[in-house]
Amino acid sequence: MGEQEARDKGYQVKIAKLAAGAIPKAQVLEQTSGLLKAVIDQETGLILGAHLFCEESQR
Repeated sequence: MGEQEARDKGYQVKIAKLAAGAIPKAQVLEQTSGLLKAVIDQETGLILGAHLFCEESQR
């Protein structure tokens, strides 16, 4: 679920972002550009959705 969709459904969201360079596999592959973003329900801590913008994120 994306951030706007979560808000539209009434969730209070918080966003967590992590640079792809912080991921060990990205470091090993020397492909550290990118970003990981998680949409989290602020009340429960449940991850509602995530977006991966980095190499090999579709595998």
